[in-house]
Amino acid sequence: AFPRGMEHSLLRMGRGWRRRRGNWCCQTRAHRPTRAGTEQSAQAHPRDSSPVSPRTTYAPGVAPKAASSLRSRTGVQSCNLDRTQRLSALDRNQNGPLVPGWLQATVSMRLGPSVVLCAALVACSLCICDASRCVVFNRTLPGWQPLEMAVLHDTVTGQEAEIIFSSGGRINRLLMRSASGALRDVLMRTTDADVVRTNANHFRAAVLAPWANRIGKGQYSWFGNQYQLPCNEDNSLRDDAQHGFMLNRTFAVGALAADDTSAEVTIVADVPKLSWPGWPWSFRLSVTFSFDSRGLRVTTSMTNTEQAASLPFFHSMHPYVNVTRTSDVVLRLGPCEMCGEPAVNCNVWRKLDMGPLAPRAGPLLPLGTTSPFTAFDGSAPVGGSAPNATYYDDEFTMTADVASCASAGVTLTDPSYPGDAVTVWGDSTFRVFQVFTGSFTWGEQSVAVEPMSGAANAYNTG
Repeated sequence: AFPRGMEHSLLRMGRGWRRRRGNWCCQTRAHRPTRAGTEQSAQAHPRDSSPVSPRTTYAPGVAPKAASSLRSRTGVQSCNLDRTQRLSALDRNQNGPLVPGWLQATVSMRLGPSVVLCAALVACSLCICDASRCVVFNRTLPGWQPLEMAVLHDTVTGQEAEIIFSSGGRINRLLMRSASGALRDVLMRTTDADVVRTNANHFRAAVLAPWANRIGKGQYSWFGNQYQLPCNEDNSLRDDAQHGFMLNRTFAVGALAADDTSAEVTIVADVPKLSWPGWPWSFRLSVTFSFDSRGLRVTTSMTNTEQAASLPFFHSMHPYVNVTRTSDVVLRLGPCEMCGEPAVNCNVWRKLDMGPLAPRAGPLLPLGTTSPFTAFDGSAPVGGSAPNATYYDDEFTMTADVASCASAGVTLTDPSYPGDAVTVWGDSTFRVFQVFTGSFTWGEQSVAVEPMSGAANAYNTG
């Protein structure tokens, strides 16, 4: 068993979302228009205070108690489908042989109300349960060096999530039913394993740890000691250490479960001491992906495995929401209303100030001050022209305290998907969000939303 100190949830759908301590989630549901036929939007009002989540230190052997959450919601109405629908024989043949399988792990798979099957698993084979509505099986992402994925699949709705456990625990696919009833790829998907290995898809839906965003020049001080991280954002614009080092690490599959209501897989990575230049500590990262008719929940736990040392840590995930034209997308900063949070007092946000050339050039590091920001109030699209949207690569923070507003998030509506809304949100641990609209620079139409447990360069600024 692994402690659930930092929990994330990535896509819950429909009504009846049960509030859960420490979730980050990408949640989807049908968007209900107002009487005028447009989404209700809360106006943002400038405010002087701008709390930014501090750097977090964890004592040896203790999992963090603070939680983290992110949800995105798109209009998904999948629960009304006929429960008698099942995977076709063709689908099963494409997915591989019906034999138990995984990598050096033991699975407990619920076959019914009280029947449990436990089996030792081996690499590169399939684990599927015909008796259950929800199943977990193995799928290979093709390429010169293929990658193995865990697939969490609902045999009734066709909804599924792909998790690349053999390369950083990326969410490779999130397929959900839209308000129209059609299946929709909510997040950007990669179909070539070599693109994943080389990160040519720009950290798409990756786990970002033990830091997120950037550490300026890769340099920081920890308890009087100076450290230098490799700078993987080394170009003419900036030279920083970006997005941690979990990207291509192989996770072990720790547990599987599936029944008539959900499917679940847990992956675990043990990071030994001195495994990364400039970061000498050890820790364990455990990520559980739970999928049901409403979507995907991701629970992340980090445990400091040092005997007598504290370590710096803040993290995020990096989903790119799939859109038709970025310039047409409407963004709204606010709370997680699907979680039951009221809109009152939760719609005041500020932008973290950066240098004069940012965000297109110069350092993308906060200066320590904030400015009022009201553009993402749900009333107008991102703007620009198709395919070149207005360029944002900025950090925003909610000003309300946790007692007033326990969640924060970014809601996206795409006119190409009437009735749908996607909200990427975080719980009280996540008060800083990075919004990136510049994927058109490499020929893609998407919006990246990063919920972060600390602002960029938090190793140096707290």
